[in-house]
Amino acid sequence: MTLSLRAQKAQAVSALRARGYWPRLARTSDKAVVLRPLDGGRRYQARIAQGIAEALPQFRFNSKRNWWEADLGELAAAYEALAPVHLSAGAREYLGLGEGRSR
Repeated sequence: MTLSLRAQKAQAVSALRARGYWPRLARTSDKAVVLRPLDGGRRYQARIAQGIAEALPQFRFNSKRNWWEADLGELAAAYEALAPVHLSAGAREYLGLGEGRSR
């Protein structure tokens, strides 16, 4: 049985949540950014990277910055795909959300 694209994304995101990872979304002047978790070993980091790649294929890992990035216009899509998330103040402002730490 083949899952729909929406079900596949939900599965990838639930796998991230099962590992206790709440993504942190931020932005630069021209990029949407998903920050890499600071904790965990090599296998944990690999599973997180795989989950991000499945949930957000438009994001590419930037090894110099140690984060996943895409065009700033993709921030809303990442917010919807990964909710609940931690948002930076800049990301919250860009999305037009009020004060609040996460969704």
